[in-house]
Amino acid sequence: MVVDWAIAAALGKWLFYLSLVMLPGWLFLRLISRRIDQTWPARPGLLVVTVVLTAVLAVMLLLIQIGDINQRGLAGMFDPVMRDILLTTPNGTSLYWRLGGLLLWGTAIAGLWFPRLLLPLAVTGTFCLAISFAVTGHVATLDGISQLFIILHIIAVAAWAGSVFLLCLLLRPVSADESTTTQWHNRLLQYGKLAVPVLAVMLVSGAYLYVQLLGWSVWPDHTYHWLMLCKLALVALMLLMAARHKFRLVPAIQLALMNPLSDESSVPVRQVALSRMRVSLLIEAVFAMGILGLVAVMTTLVGPETLHHYQQ
Repeated sequence: MVVDWAIAAALGKWLFYLSLVMLPGWLFLRLISRRIDQTWPARPGLLVVTVVLTAVLAVMLLLIQIGDINQRGLAGMFDPVMRDILLTTPNGTSLYWRLGGLLLWGTAIAGLWFPRLLLPLAVTGTFCLAISFAVTGHVATLDGISQLFIILHIIAVAAWAGSVFLLCLLLRPVSADESTTTQWHNRLLQYGKLAVPVLAVMLVSGAYLYVQLLGWSVWPDHTYHWLMLCKLALVALMLLMAARHKFRLVPAIQLALMNPLSDESSVPVRQVALSRMRVSLLIEAVFAMGILGLVAVMTTLVGPETLHHYQQ
């Protein structure tokens, strides 16, 4: 059976990223909930599924690499000799960091019932997952400061994208009574405040890494550069959506709460306000999926090394 291993690797990375970001995203929402709602967002079942799925996808990526090297179809993915060799390379080191971080996250799930364990384990696990991206690929050749920016960038991006995905799942304005609408207004208001430093870290670290990888060149002259600009365009769209949430939709929810009509009559108004927020979050989530897809392509099918070779 002929397998296009490059496409398989890119698709596997994209699914891995989509699963992975849910964990820092959940942690970010949990940090917000500590101030306004201690019971939100629990969802231990979702976390268990996410941890297991992410671990499976992480191992699958290594198997795809083995299959790509062997070029013997699907059977080549399970070559024990090549597996042992790859585990001694940066790819193996990355896998160990990922599995270690996921093990900490699996343990942290117990922190939902033992709160003192939750944040330390989840934060440590998140850093382990971020480090796994800094020890492999073209970014592994950068200096120590750049490595730190990579870790911060990964955490910030994952927290932002993952929290958007989770908000889409959690925000279901089926019964937008006054209490529910008030809770969501407070959550989204706090989310908007704490998202500002997260986005600042993402933009500063991203700009620094852009210069490290591509220099000060702005005009695109290679596929990697074009994809990078497409990624930046999607990031800009996400930022516009985030600004719309903060300055228009969240205030609209507050106005719906202040509606002078009776509670029964004003329920549709609150439902409309929350529904608009959820639709806008879904659009932002689509942009995030596109960004993660571009990153998967950029780290698999093209790379800065190709760009440097092209320029020489």
